[in-house]
Amino acid sequence: MSVDIKTFNSPKEAMEFLENLALIDEDFIFRGQPSPNDKLSTSLRRLTGAQEDKKVDDLLRRFEIALAKIGIFPFEKAGGKLDWLEYARHCGAPLPVIDFTYSPYIALFFAFNQMESNADMDSFVTVLALNARSLAKGWAKAANRAFGEDDYLRFKNASESQFDDGFKAGVLQLIPFPAKKNRRMLGQMGALLYDTLDYRSLGFNDLEDFIASIDDSKNKNPALIKVNIHKSCAQSVFERLELMNITGSQLFLNEYGAAMDAVNSYFYNSRIHFRDLDNR
Repeated sequence: MSVDIKTFNSPKEAMEFLENLALIDEDFIFRGQPSPNDKLSTSLRRLTGAQEDKKVDDLLRRFEIALAKIGIFPFEKAGGKLDWLEYARHCGAPLPVIDFTYSPYIALFFAFNQMESNADMDSFVTVLALNARSLAKGWAKAANRAFGEDDYLRFKNASESQFDDGFKAGVLQLIPFPAKKNRRMLGQMGALLYDTLDYRSLGFNDLEDFIASIDDSKNKNPALIKVNIHKSCAQSVFERLELMNITGSQLFLNEYGAAMDAVNSYFYNSRIHFRDLDNR
């Protein structure tokens, strides 16, 4: 079984466990989710139940048109499809990619971010730790391909032109780094997992079911670790993250991130203030 579940009621222990994963095994990428019940899936699949080339192209074109109407042109020259894919996803557009980060601390922020003050505090949030090498190896086996270092390098290094001919079905591909002008994704140490596999045709229910089938008997860690952390840890987690300058305003660089910080301040005492120069 290649999915393991760890449960923590101590923020310090949870953060130490995640940090060890990030430092000891550089193949891990992380994702914060507000509930252990949330499925690991692309936003497009959650919306439509399918991945279709035309839908993605049309959606990105509509997004570009909507930006132009309000005078926003994110690229000096015509951006390639990979540029638009990552930019639109980080603006919230439903696309065949899943957001990850190399930082378990940033994943922790997104797991705890904007908890409702009246939410069930006797429950958990989740940080997912996904081993990219194990995932690539599992996909190669499912596709009846041999797996070697060259295969892994291709899996984790998407080329700039890979999507120029469209967003093809039946592909699993890590997009390891954002474009240099995507400041928000750079600040979030972001990576994307492009996923258009038809899991039903492969004999699985979904991506998590597929990951669970991966043979990890020779690996130190399973392909996917679900780290469940009790919501009562929110205060301590936010305090520690703020000391690292991991806040909504820093991660999003806009007023929406600042609003996140205002919501999150209900759960801890923020140390971030400024002098009121008008009233000196």
